[in-house]
Amino acid sequence: MHDLFEDEPRRPTLQAVLLAAIVMMIGSGILFTGRPLMLSNSPRIDRVAELPASVDRAELAREVVVYPYWVPQRASFLTRFVASAGAARAQDYPVLGYSVREVTILGLPLFGYTELGFVVAIPGLSSTQATPISDEQLAALDRQAGEKLERGWLFPFWKHSWGLLALAAAGLAVWLELRFQAHRRAVLGII
Repeated sequence: MHDLFEDEPRRPTLQAVLLAAIVMMIGSGILFTGRPLMLSNSPRIDRVAELPASVDRAELAREVVVYPYWVPQRASFLTRFVASAGAARAQDYPVLGYSVREVTILGLPLFGYTELGFVVAIPGLSSTQATPISDEQLAALDRQAGEKLERGWLFPFWKHSWGLLALAAAGLAVWLELRFQAHRRAVLGII
């Protein structure tokens, strides 16, 4: 007996690998980053440098509390797990940070762009308090620290856009599927 589907072409392995990579990227975005699942444009604070002991941290902390800019943070699965074990605690001293807005979907960051620039921030478990600082204030902070705190820091492009790789992989998987279906129709003689 002749099998109707014995001459049918097989799907390329690359397609399966791409789909597995997409699922793994979305899974890691959901479980480990704390980014929202829906399309969102949300603020984030990137840590630039720890402030050395020569900087008056108490004065900076008072300024952050007096002029706060609150950045809510959704804790990732991993952070919630560690917090439930009692190991995580809020940080009570300020750091130098950089304020960005990030566009995400399905926990995948698509791109980020500058919102407020350099800030002095106090990271917490559920939110971060931050105060924007001017170039003059940043220069004064550098003088107190005895070094340029932002030296060597570049805007972390890939930290805020690695989700584009998942979109590119999805587009490639769709293109491969269309090519496969066209080849299958040609082999089977389907118009």
